[in-house]
Amino acid sequence: MKQVRVIVDAKPSMDMMEIPSYGIVEVTEDTLAHLKARTELCKEHELSEAREFRGIEWFDEEQYRIDLEEFCYDQNDVWVNAFIKHSDAAFYTSRITVSKLETMFEAASDGDIIYEFCENPIDAENMYEDLLSVE
Repeated sequence: MKQVRVIVDAKPSMDMMEIPSYGIVEVTEDTLAHLKARTELCKEHELSEAREFRGIEWFDEEQYRIDLEEFCYDQNDVWVNAFIKHSDAAFYTSRITVSKLETMFEAASDGDIIYEFCENPIDAENMYEDLLSVE
């Protein structure tokens, strides 16, 4: 089964909050179908947002105690919301437009890494390569 990794920015909800730099969403055909179904659910029922407890991998994850991870959906996009354990301040990822992800997934090869959902894809790619060289 084809699998790609989607790298997304992590953004703090408050200034000066220490959080992971990026998140990694593993995407397969099944994952993509799940994401599409959730955005369609929001459309069908005119929901502004839907959420489910589900986590992703984070850059520098071992430095943080991440808690209460949620996949959040609206009628077009998915993103991840999470908290640093014992904190009341959330952080979240950049949004992934599901239709764009579907197009990119279809064009990708097994094992590809997609950086296009980051504000600065080149920085994300360099940081990810550095992370892999340490492991």
